[in-house]
Amino acid sequence: IRDRDKRQRTLEEKAEPVVLPTKDDSELGPIDVALELMQTPCARGGKVVNNREQVRACAPLVEALQEMWETRAPGSVFATGTTKKRVLALFVGAGGSGKTYTYTRVIKPLLERFLGPRVVTEAAPSHAAARLLGYKARTMHKHAEAFPGQDWSLAGAQPRDASLALLKERLKDVQACIFDEISMVVPEIFNGVALRHTYAVAEEMNLDVHKYVEECFGNCLLYTSPSPRDGLLSRMPS
Repeated sequence: IRDRDKRQRTLEEKAEPVVLPTKDDSELGPIDVALELMQTPCARGGKVVNNREQVRACAPLVEALQEMWETRAPGSVFATGTTKKRVLALFVGAGGSGKTYTYTRVIKPLLERFLGPRVVTEAAPSHAAARLLGYKARTMHKHAEAFPGQDWSLAGAQPRDASLALLKERLKDVQACIFDEISMVVPEIFNGVALRHTYAVAEEMNLDVHKYVEECFGNCLLYTSPSPRDGLLSRMPS
């Protein structure tokens, strides 16, 4: 594992560096930084963000960060304020359309700059997919402290004490969860990861997880499949 992480860090050092603007931090908000990141030339030619769809994909998050920036505590260099609603974003596109690239080159630097270095947690179905997100990213199973063949029933997904403690520590400062390649994950695993997140924050939110799942999902949470790709695309705005 150490060798794998070392190789990943070496790859990241050789990759195109993400250069944040050099002006006084107090003068630049999320919109300013996002625009400069998007317009940064990249080694493969053109700019980091090259089409309108990628800009639209970033816009809801940038808008929420800007609102948090404008309502931040006096003198704070982070966006410590509030926003009207959480941002739930699903990037849908063909392979090579820039989904992961837009995240690693624009969205991730924004989150770390304005919310802090420990606010993002990342996961993907495989080690190969996780490495594209960064050397701190994990597989879905490791992220949820699960094991191959995990029982994802409502009772089976409840983490044991040791796993629950690790999840609580991992999610303590997290404000953004990034899951890549979710079309490659069976619904039970993806929903099971979400359920374990809920268990990890249940005490803090004074939440009865079993009652919450029953009231909101009729105990069918783990058996709800994602919409087929064609059906999802047909509902996307033109």
